[in-house]
Amino acid sequence: MNRIRLIFFLFFLPSSLLSQIIADTVVVQANKVREQAIGTQVEAWNTSELQEMNASTIAELLSNESNVFIKNYGAGSLATSSIRGGSAGHTLVLWNGLPIQSPMLGLLDLSLLPLQSAENITLQKGGNSALWGNGAIGGVLALNNQANFSNTWRVQSESEVGSFGKFQQQLQVGVGNSRFQSQTKFLHQQATNDFYYRIRDDLEPIQQQHARFSQQNILQDFYWKVGNKQQLAFHFWQQFSEREIPPTTVQNRSEASQDDRATRLILDWKAPTQAGLWNAKVGFFKEDIHYKNPLEEVDAPSQFTTALAELNRQWQWKQQQFHIGATHRYTQAEADGYRGNIPKENK
Repeated sequence: MNRIRLIFFLFFLPSSLLSQIIADTVVVQANKVREQAIGTQVEAWNTSELQEMNASTIAELLSNESNVFIKNYGAGSLATSSIRGGSAGHTLVLWNGLPIQSPMLGLLDLSLLPLQSAENITLQKGGNSALWGNGAIGGVLALNNQANFSNTWRVQSESEVGSFGKFQQQLQVGVGNSRFQSQTKFLHQQATNDFYYRIRDDLEPIQQQHARFSQQNILQDFYWKVGNKQQLAFHFWQQFSEREIPPTTVQNRSEASQDDRATRLILDWKAPTQAGLWNAKVGFFKEDIHYKNPLEEVDAPSQFTTALAELNRQWQWKQQQFHIGATHRYTQAEADGYRGNIPKENK
């Protein structure tokens, strides 16, 4: 009788232990309200997928990996998007949750955004003006940086050499622990773009002239875990771009050029609760564009400065989700066309 009890105990003991291991932890997770808009289609690329892409800019990524139409004016030149028939001004571009497109033009040159500037990229198609504000009629392109608190240190360097003077170099350095993370990126790309092209089949090929492009980016991200639940993040992005504007098909030569300078800062605070999330963001963006054309005696600098503050509260009650937010945006711009005036806007 004792042997039967012993065999019965040994037979059911492993299954009891196995059932305890399987039912270890259950995680219930809900997406943000802005990511659940009705009638939208979402495409996303994470860090590992972006590293395998045969692209160097956001414009090339969207052109190769999505059905978004990218109007590209050549290597290193202006690139804009059109989503579901909308214009470039109908696509809202976000960097860590805040819009970065120019308030003077209402759009952003996607050729100036390197692919390595974000850890994950999300393209949300469809009208989202009610959730994101104006400029999101066609869709939302979100560039996000995120921390990996499991890394202690990491160094990564990549180089790429191509035809027509193309050269790219990037260096990433990450260091931290389970409560603090620092990530630094240095990105450089350049190209001569002296390729040959034909205007018509019966004409000789023409070599592209005055089309050099050069860009440098410095990105710095800090992440802190404050207490057990709160997280504080600081994002910094400094960008320098220089490009020559080639002649059109009806011009013999061109000496036009454009210099772009951009400084972007974001301070992000998050505090999850049992029922939802508190999120506060403060951003400062400053961009300078300097267009020069000595042949036409044109020297036209312009710049804008934007300061943003945003507070959001999300929570869930029974089967309902609620989202309340407030945003303040201050913008001022300077250009020769404003005849000495400095337009300012508070929204």
